[in-house]
Amino acid sequence: MTRANLYSHVILAIIGLAALAATYHGWRLFWFFTDDAFIAFRYVSNAIAGHGYTWNPPPFRPIEGYTSFLWIAILEMIWRWFAIQPPAAANWISLLCSYGSLWIILAMVSRYTLTGSWGLARSWAIGLVTLGIVSNRTFLTWSSSGLETALFNFLIHLWIYTVLYIRPENRGWMWSISTAAALTYLCRPDGILLALATLGIAAVTVIYNHRDRPLIRRLMLGLLPLAVIPIHFAWRKARYGEWLPNTYYAKHVAAWPESGIRYLGSFIIEYALWIWVWVLLVWLWRQGPLFARREKLGLPCQRSLLTAAVWLTVLGHLTYYTFIIGGDHFEYRVYSHLIPLTFASFPWLLGRLSRKMPLNIALFLTFIIASWAVPWTHWHATKDLKRRETTHAMIVPVADLWPVSMRWYAQPFDEMQAWLIKHRVGMRHQEHKIFFLNQQHYIPDRETILRQFNASAEAVGPYPVIAYGSVGVLGWRMAPINIIDTVGLNDYIIARNPIPPNQSRMMAHDRFPPPGYVECFTPNVEPRITLDYNEGGQQVTSMHRYIKISPRAEPLTAQKIRECETRAW
Repeated sequence: MTRANLYSHVILAIIGLAALAATYHGWRLFWFFTDDAFIAFRYVSNAIAGHGYTWNPPPFRPIEGYTSFLWIAILEMIWRWFAIQPPAAANWISLLCSYGSLWIILAMVSRYTLTGSWGLARSWAIGLVTLGIVSNRTFLTWSSSGLETALFNFLIHLWIYTVLYIRPENRGWMWSISTAAALTYLCRPDGILLALATLGIAAVTVIYNHRDRPLIRRLMLGLLPLAVIPIHFAWRKARYGEWLPNTYYAKHVAAWPESGIRYLGSFIIEYALWIWVWVLLVWLWRQGPLFARREKLGLPCQRSLLTAAVWLTVLGHLTYYTFIIGGDHFEYRVYSHLIPLTFASFPWLLGRLSRKMPLNIALFLTFIIASWAVPWTHWHATKDLKRRETTHAMIVPVADLWPVSMRWYAQPFDEMQAWLIKHRVGMRHQEHKIFFLNQQHYIPDRETILRQFNASAEAVGPYPVIAYGSVGVLGWRMAPINIIDTVGLNDYIIARNPIPPNQSRMMAHDRFPPPGYVECFTPNVEPRITLDYNEGGQQVTSMHRYIKISPRAEPLTAQKIRECETRAW
């Protein structure tokens, strides 16, 4: 090994170790759970109890109120094999997946900077990509949360790597692509886009290699992992009676582009992504003469089509969530996989526009520093807000915290954020963090409820029921209690209850129970808190959390439950 190679390896090792440390620090800094994470945990709990993946055990209708089959299957296996419950395991898995994404992204950058204009500045490219990712708020936020987000992002990045950086001649190329696509689908239904793109990639490969019979046979065998997708669809239909998860019906009311455009605009301003877009447009403009001579160039090469397949897949996902769904309730969750890809692609674009490395490095540093201004100002302004009263529908203008001469940049961001949050779109990390802590504080812990329920099960009668809106932590802790989810994520009837035509849209909170539906189940459970005071009655000395289960005048029967769930409301 030459001295130059040794020096390069040492630099890369230092970058790698720094990335590990920075990601771990960011994971600790932003560590949180969303309330919805505990919805998945309840499904795992019911599977451990022998009921399968369902919200309430029989005789209640089985409901698919989760969108992350692979995630809950992993959590179930860890619980069964190692006796580690989901709340203890989930965020560690997410951290490992974030490390996996970072490794894949840096592997991509390492591969394409081996040749081309970066040359001796390769370490600069890798170091700047690393700095951009590990200092990004969205990347750090979704390195925890309890949701499947980090796993989904890792699988998307893995799929992209297998498409672009495993050679088609490799015997395991298509098998790797198909496996990554199938796992991504099992992690979230959005993964169906990757499966469709995989079929397109296979078709293109056959066209370009139609004379290579052994390669075509390997391609056909390599598509076998995609068979898990129709199998899962069939299982869902047999198990739940629907082709799509219940959450789709609860959340999707109609296309919502007026929300999605603001959501995307807010994302672009917050992370200064307009710089990346500007560089991309300049590169596309430079390609104009090539497209004008396309008749002389003939068919594009297979490598170009593979790259196009990746770009179109990512763009399709972005378009769906922006213009159809209108964003997401959880900050920038549905865009979070784009952050590593954006930083990874930036040196590629710069290297094709200029061979002046000092200029490229300066532009990259400018992009990274600009991407810090809004998100870290917002974080600094909100990190010490610890009460539910100060974080509920939390709108914190950034422009007011900047010098007057700079406020013009943040004002459009503040306006879009205010509109979005009023419609429950893009709710910020600190709000979800404090809401989880608030729920955890006021709802009795799981062990207390299990002990209380087991001690009084015979006295209270069968099928205790509580009706509630935020059912994550409550659903996990009230494991033996049947829960009517009044938002509809975990309820078949409420998820399909039409909304009034003039009702203001609220992301994931549009649905309400039809009149009389909740009462049909005669809810008889409620969480309670009693406080003990000192002798002067001025100071709380202790707090007792428990559930009150009231006896019913008429017992709730299995037949009554089925009638409530099948009646035309």
